[in-house]
Amino acid sequence: MGVPPGMPTNSPTGTSTIPIVPVQLPVAGALGPIALRRLNKLEYDNTVQRLGGAPGASSAFADDDPSLGYNNMAAVLTVTPLLAEQYARAAKTLATALNLTQEAPCAVGAAGAAETACATAFIEQFGKRSFRRPLTGEEVTAYTAIFQEKRGRAEYAGGIRLVAETMLHSPHFLYKTEIGEGSGAHSV
Repeated sequence: MGVPPGMPTNSPTGTSTIPIVPVQLPVAGALGPIALRRLNKLEYDNTVQRLGGAPGASSAFADDDPSLGYNNMAAVLTVTPLLAEQYARAAKTLATALNLTQEAPCAVGAAGAAETACATAFIEQFGKRSFRRPLTGEEVTAYTAIFQEKRGRAEYAGGIRLVAETMLHSPHFLYKTEIGEGSGAHSV
């Protein structure tokens, strides 16, 4: 069996020794296009409030550029260097103001494995609320490593705050996935 032009081969004769397996694609338009869209200022504020932050967290952000009268169109909700800097400052401010007694309680005097268990519970719960979905095992492991690295240099609160800051500056927090045609036309 020959290899289509431009495709790499793994044999000197130019024919592929790797079997080609046909892939069944969904019917065109079955799922519709998937858009990755940044939260606009209102959505950001609502999400932050749901996480226990103060109202108006985005008040210092650059304004969202409207398109066709809407400020939530994926094509125009880009992140400029200025907005990225504002997101980073807001994440640090929000993480610093986090009420750890409520969000990440841990028994007084807890240490080692007990603190790590408290941190893991926080990561799973805060991450689910922040990312609007459960975290994967790899994500939990990565955020736990961030906690442990910071915890090695600071107290429990410092580790939790660094995890929260990292989550609040993550694309998984700042963006959401939408499935559909996105034509803007709908019937009532």
